[in-house]
Amino acid sequence: MKYGKDDVTIVDWDGAFIFDSAGDFDSNIELFEIANLQLLKLRILDNDLDDRLEKTLKMMGVSKRLPFIRSGEVRRTVKEIIEIRTQSILESEAVERNIKLIGDWYSAKLYSLISRKFHLDSWKAEIKEKLDTLEDIYTMATENFSVSYRATLEFIILGGWFILLLLYVGEFLFTRK
Repeated sequence: MKYGKDDVTIVDWDGAFIFDSAGDFDSNIELFEIANLQLLKLRILDNDLDDRLEKTLKMMGVSKRLPFIRSGEVRRTVKEIIEIRTQSILESEAVERNIKLIGDWYSAKLYSLISRKFHLDSWKAEIKEKLDTLEDIYTMATENFSVSYRATLEFIILGGWFILLLLYVGEFLFTRK
C-alpha cells in the first residue's frame, strides 16, 4: 500500500516492510501491534475453547452419577460458557471500536489488509462456531439434567405414595380384627 509519494507498506502473513523516507511509520506499527494483539487474543480464546470442548467430552463420558451431583458441574460450565462468550464479544467489539476511531482512510485500508493477511475473520468465525457448539451441548445437558431431575423427583413422589398406600392397607387389615 502507498500513502504518499515516497512511502510503501508491504504486508504478508508473517511480517511486513515499511518504507518511508520521512521516517513517519509509528501509526503503521501501532496498527500491526493492534492486529497482532487481536490475533493473540483470538488464538488464546480458541485454545481455551478447545480445552473446554475436551472437558465437556470427558464430562459427558463420566459414568452416570446422581443428577444432584452433576447439577453443580453443569451449572458451573454453563456459567463459564456465558462468561467466555461475553468476554470474547466485548473484546472483539472494543478492538473494532478502536479501529473505527482511527478514522484515517489509509489506516483503515492498512488494517483491513493486515486483518485479511492474519485471517482474523476466519478466526472469529471459528471461535463463534465453537461457542455455538458449546452452547448447544450445554443447553442439551441442562435440558437432560432438568428432565432427569424431574423424573427422579416424580419417582420419589410415586414411591412415597406407594408406601403410604401400603400403610393404609396395613392399617385397614390390622384394625379390622
